[in-house]
Amino acid sequence: MLQLLLLPLCGAALLSVGEARTIRGKYVDVTVGAQTCNVLKYGAVGDGKTDDSKAIQKALDACGKGGGGTVVLTAPKTYLVFSVAITGSNTELHIPAGATLLASDDIKAWGKDAKTKGSAVIVAEKVSHVAITGGGTVDGQGLPWWIAMDKPGNKNMFRPHTVDFGHVESGFIGGVLFTNGPNHILELGCDNWCAFRRRRSCRRSCSCRRSCPCPCRRSCPCPCRRSCR
Repeated sequence: MLQLLLLPLCGAALLSVGEARTIRGKYVDVTVGAQTCNVLKYGAVGDGKTDDSKAIQKALDACGKGGGGTVVLTAPKTYLVFSVAITGSNTELHIPAGATLLASDDIKAWGKDAKTKGSAVIVAEKVSHVAITGGGTVDGQGLPWWIAMDKPGNKNMFRPHTVDFGHVESGFIGGVLFTNGPNHILELGCDNWCAFRRRRSCRRSCSCRRSCPCPCRRSCPCPCRRSCR
């Protein structure tokens, strides 16, 4: 299992500046618009079974077109998605403690390449001042992808990244736990960005196919009491 925990250890603070808000990191400041867009008001269900991609995308688009703001995933809920995109500048995706953004593990539905559903669970392209914050979780449900990749002929199969930033000016990621990435967790193409301290655990699975919580390359006990391969 891959885990990446981004902790606000750089002295990040949320300050009010007129109608906008500024998230301050050690290396970058990100200005977020004044709007607050709750994904439930845009049709999200948050039951972990219903595809909430379109509802969350509507909230992101609304905030982006209105000059930016904060898109909030209400907790405690689990939001099943394929890919969502931060389409407007000055936009924050806030995943609070108790909320989970759960990537679909339906490999066939994702399609064979990024043209079908998107290159990553969260995408931002050619925007500025964007942030992913909160104490919640982004779970990529990577295990089915890892198993599929190990099959003959699938070495180069498409697997979505967790976060893709491309041509982003001033990006901020803090406080969110990224786990079980099917592929790379963070692909950050930014002029300025601040992603806080990482915590990883090994990707290998034990013979029971459960994820191994070991943070190093040594063998460790799995929940089934067997050793990692």
